Amino acid sequence: MTGRLSRVAVRCLRSQAPVRARPFAVRSSAAAEHRCFATASPQSSESSSDSASLVPPLDSRQDLKKFIVKAAHAGQYAKVFTMAKEMAAAGEKADTQVYNSILCAMSAGSDGRFSEEAVALMQEMEQSGCPLDRETWNWLLEITADAGDSVGQEKVLEAMSRYWVAPDSYWHMFRLRLNSHQYERAIELYDSLKARRGSITPAIIHLLLHEFISIREPSVVRKLMADMQTQEPGVRYPQHLVRRALSLFADTCDIEGLLVVWPAFKELNAELGNVKWFSEGLALRILLAAGRHGKPDFATEILRAVASNAPFSEPMFASLLEAYIGAGDAKNAFMVLPIMRQAGVTPTLKTAFPLVSYISKDIETVDRAFFTLQDLQKEHKTVDLVAVSAVIKACIRLNDLERAVSTLQDMSQFKLKPDSDTYDMLLAACAADSNKNLSLYIAKDMASNNVAPTAATFTHIIGTSLWAGSDYEEAFVYLEEMKAAGFKPSQEIYTELIRKCVIYNDGRATVALEEMQAFGYETDFVSKIISEGQRKSRRADEEERNTQSGRKGNILDALDLLQ
Repeated sequence: MTGRLSRVAVRCLRSQAPVRARPFAVRSSAAAEHRCFATASPQSSESSSDSASLVPPLDSRQDLKKFIVKAAHAGQYAKVFTMAKEMAAAGEKADTQVYNSILCAMSAGSDGRFSEEAVALMQEMEQSGCPLDRETWNWLLEITADAGDSVGQEKVLEAMSRYWVAPDSYWHMFRLRLNSHQYERAIELYDSLKARRGSITPAIIHLLLHEFISIREPSVVRKLMADMQTQEPGVRYPQHLVRRALSLFADTCDIEGLLVVWPAFKELNAELGNVKWFSEGLALRILLAAGRHGKPDFATEILRAVASNAPFSEPMFASLLEAYIGAGDAKNAFMVLPIMRQAGVTPTLKTAFPLVSYISKDIETVDRAFFTLQDLQKEHKTVDLVAVSAVIKACIRLNDLERAVSTLQDMSQFKLKPDSDTYDMLLAACAADSNKNLSLYIAKDMASNNVAPTAATFTHIIGTSLWAGSDYEEAFVYLEEMKAAGFKPSQEIYTELIRKCVIYNDGRATVALEEMQAFGYETDFVSKIISEGQRKSRRADEEERNTQSGRKGNILDALDLLQ
């Protein structure tokens, strides 16, 4: 045995690294893959009295080679290094078994710190003519992978190619690339093996999935899972990988990835029954992706899956409605709204926002949407109030208030009655359009239907009355009605009232200011408006007096000329 082996043994003996128990019988990369996913936690056999009995005291020295191999089998790696040193000192020549035992001990006890020495032993074996078998190559690949030693592993692979030896598994080659964060090289190796139909085992796929999920690369994870399902239909994934992949795709709104991993989830769900980790939050994120990408069938599946784990909520149905709109199916989108009410969830115009956006393209689309509601009525299906309100909102967006009011009047054919939200929406549109007459008509219709006004109702009517012309008396009438109904007028209402009064030199500006102060509003700004208005008024009065005086003087001068 050479001096190099002796130096390796000495360094290993000096190392204080903890020894990991590893059965010497594990010599192949395939077995290493299996070991990576094993859940057992073997204890070190270094302290085992049964294992210790396999190796006699060193001073017997009957057959050091045999004892080194036995020590490796027993997991007594420190003794492997001690006997290797003794063997080198005795000048005995090591064979393949001895070298493999030393490589086993280096792999188990060093966590990859002896990668350089392992490659040196390989070179020594070549120089001494000692055969390198498949076990030797696998130990070398494992040690260099543990160390993240790309250069060392390349030397091992070059040596293997010289002997026309192909790796029986690419497990350690992938491990090295991932351990050293060479992710592009890992994908290049994967694509290369895939192109020439090399050996890509499920364990390698699991290893890659674990790493690329951790670094949040949804496109790579999707590709790996899709390829695996193509190569091995019905492939099984560990539960934790399914859960993490599902969460990754949901977080990144990757609908293609969700559709790839969903069958694996359904299989787990069937096996485990009620999957507790399929929470409401995860379901909402998946539904959001399904909605944005127009996948109503998938969204429906998600709702069925979540039914036994979490209560239904408004965002869930909103995503389902959005999915139907994305698929161009307005009819089913309308039908989602009464289903929501049946599930105990109240829909709003916010829920129907995608529907409103969809039918607001043009007047023809609005009319088609209304005809769709009529078709649902003829089919004896429920038409929800929010569905009609969505059509009204679309009319407003297209600045067609007459069509909006006409739709309001047609609500009775669906056996529906407008609510305050519907009226407030129309009144807001009238305020934006300064359409005072239509605003007052809607207010009367609201009263005739016994719909209680809200603070927003009064705010919109007052605003329209103020800025729809010079006649703003209704604004003060509705202000008094608002206070009588128990609502507190906002600071903005008073500010606009005062502005209007100042413009027309109306003394009620001071009364409005006093009410603001009584309600505790900040009045410095409006006080300045009043003061500025009063100064302008005094200046105008003075100018008027001067003008009148001038005119009087001119008349007197004219009379003097007549005399």
